[in-house]
Amino acid sequence: TPPKRLEPALISRVKIMANLDIAERRLPQDGRIKLRYNTHEIDFRVSTLPTIYGEKTVMRLLDKESLQLDLTKLGFDPGALEHFQNAIRS
Repeated sequence: TPPKRLEPALISRVKIMANLDIAERRLPQDGRIKLRYNTHEIDFRVSTLPTIYGEKTVMRLLDKESLQLDLTKLGFDPGALEHFQNAIRS
């Protein structure tokens, strides 16, 4: 956790990078930052939320190259999985 005195500056910088309105602190906002690291494209999803003590920021990191959906690992029973896959294909 950064020192409390640095939080407003850090939040403003992240909001600028995510193309969010730095003056808006009373409404939630969502944005994204795309960075390239070596050959990887990394996607940061940014959410800002107003709180009674100020503003909080949440950042989620997504590495698109390591993202692989495996529907069999979602917990569907086999019959429901087959129906779901057929619906996706049609």
